[in-house]
Amino acid sequence: MPCDRFYKAEGGVHHTGHPSITICEVAKEVQAKLIVVGSHGRGFVARALLGSVAHDLLHRSHIPLLIATARK
Repeated sequence: MPCDRFYKAEGGVHHTGHPSITICEVAKEVQAKLIVVGSHGRGFVARALLGSVAHDLLHRSHIPLLIATARK
């Protein structure tokens, strides 16, 4: 079955700004029902030093969020 039967993906979009804020703004604009992001699965120390868009979204987004991680 083609994937477009289940969801509509927006393409060709380019925005600048703080990633988690921009993602939330665009999701609200397009009336997204779900935000899906990936995570490297870094630990607390790496996240504290480098930051984490997924972590910021978890605390900022009012839209349901799915965070996918890679298998180890």
